Amino acid sequence: MIFARKKRDKNDMTTDGMIGQQLGQYQIVEMLGAGGMGSVYRAMQRALNRTVAVKVMLPQMAQEAGFLERFNREAQTAARLEHPHIVPVYDYGQQGQYTYIVMRYLTGGSLQERINGLIAENRPLPSLEEADELLTQIASAMDYAHSLGVIHRDIKLGNIMFDHQGRAYVVDFGIAKLMSETSSLTHTGATIGTPSFMPPEQWKGDPVSPASDQYALGILMYACLLYTSPSPRD
Repeated sequence: MIFARKKRDKNDMTTDGMIGQQLGQYQIVEMLGAGGMGSVYRAMQRALNRTVAVKVMLPQMAQEAGFLERFNREAQTAARLEHPHIVPVYDYGQQGQYTYIVMRYLTGGSLQERINGLIAENRPLPSLEEADELLTQIASAMDYAHSLGVIHRDIKLGNIMFDHQGRAYVVDFGIAKLMSETSSLTHTGATIGTPSFMPPEQWKGDPVSPASDQYALGILMYACLLYTSPSPRD
C-alpha cells in the first residue's frame, strides 16, 4: 500500500447551506472540500443505497452564456474515461442554479492530505519504491487519457485521491478545461491551473499538450519526495 493516510478528524468537517439538500437523486451529507470551481460533497444516492462524491460548480457559472453546453461536453468526456486509476464519473446534471458531477466516493483522502499528515507527524516522506508505485499508477492513467486526446491541465497533489486499499486515482479530468473557458474566471486575468505545477506554455496562455501534463507530473513527484517545488535552478 502506498504510504498510509492520516486519519480524518471529524471535528474538521465543514458544513454549509448545501448540507441536507437534494440534487436529483443525491442527498448532500457533508462538505469534503472547496476549490476555485466549487465544492465537493459526500452524498447518498438513495436509489442504490450508496455513498458518492458530488462536485457542485459555483452557482454564478451556470448563468454564463454557453456554460451548460461546455459543462455537459466536459462531463461526458470525463464519464467516457474508463481506467483503473481514473475516478469513475457516474452522473452529472443541473438543478436550479447548481450544476454538478457525481463520482465514485474515495475514502483514502488525497495525496496532499497524506503528505501533510506525514509532515505533521514528523514521519518520513514516501520511499523511492512507494513513489515508483504511485508514478506507475498515475502515468498509466494519463497515458490512457492522452491516447483519447484528453489533457488534464491541473495535475497536482490535491487531484490524486486514494481508495481504502491505497490505490491512486486521478480526479477532475475536464474541470481545468472548463475553468479555462469560463469568462468570469478568465476575465480576471487569472492563470488557470495551479502555479507551482504549471508548465511554461500554460503560464503564457499557449496551447497545452500531453507534455504539459507530463511536466506537472514531474513536479508532483518531486514534491512528493521532497515536499517542495523545484526552483528555476533545479
